[in-house]
Amino acid sequence: MAKKSFKENAQQSLGGLNAIIRNTTQTGLEKPEGPELREGAAEEKPVKKERPQQTRSRSKPRPEARPASEAGCKEGETRKTFIIQKDLAEQMLDIAYWEPGKLKDHVNAALAAYAKKHWTKKRPKGA
Repeated sequence: MAKKSFKENAQQSLGGLNAIIRNTTQTGLEKPEGPELREGAAEEKPVKKERPQQTRSRSKPRPEARPASEAGCKEGETRKTFIIQKDLAEQMLDIAYWEPGKLKDHVNAALAAYAKKHWTKKRPKGA
């Protein structure tokens, strides 16, 4: 009896798997024929179930409507945009870096000091 090669031993020990591999590589993969996979059969799309509309229960009362400039601000604060000199902005950033507190706290303190010194009377209504 002649010795079998490694390849022949491997094919014999994996006979069923090798036969499947050989059949698929030689003839190509065949599409299974079934009622849902036949050619010309329309594909059924899943039906989307409609959810009933839920009413939201509000446990918290809605806060009063605030202007957009106050959205995300604490009570008593507002958002404003100012154009200032670059060197003054850099100085304010330096102060905020070296002194404890936020930049907005230092800007508020500077504006409060200026207003305390210069403010004398309110502007007329509608101005």
